[in-house]
Amino acid sequence: MTTPIRYICAIHGIIQCTAYKARQIERQRNMSKPTKPDSTKQLLHLVFGGELKRLDSNEFRDLNNVDIVGIFPDYETAHVAWKGAAQRTVDNALMRYFVVHLHRLLEPQAPQPKAARSMVKVKS
Repeated sequence: MTTPIRYICAIHGIIQCTAYKARQIERQRNMSKPTKPDSTKQLLHLVFGGELKRLDSNEFRDLNNVDIVGIFPDYETAHVAWKGAAQRTVDNALMRYFVVHLHRLLEPQAPQPKAARSMVKVKS
């Protein structure tokens, strides 16, 4: 019997399936997607998490057991992965998952996307 692997699906969240099935799902996803123009830029996001030492801190209990869910090309798919990982561990109050905006770290001087600008409040 093949062991199931974790596969991130932008539509269904995190599902368990074999590598063969994961390739089939990926092919179907790629064929059903309309091609985007090359003018859209990748905004990389990292999703990771693990068990914290205390509820009021962001310090991990064991760095060797930090779960790196993956790197995603946009916030929407990163959010789906984050939500799936967080819901998997809802029974453990000390488990936390985070979304890191890698594109902001790689290019700090680049203009922020419109949605990010709208969340920043500036006092006049």
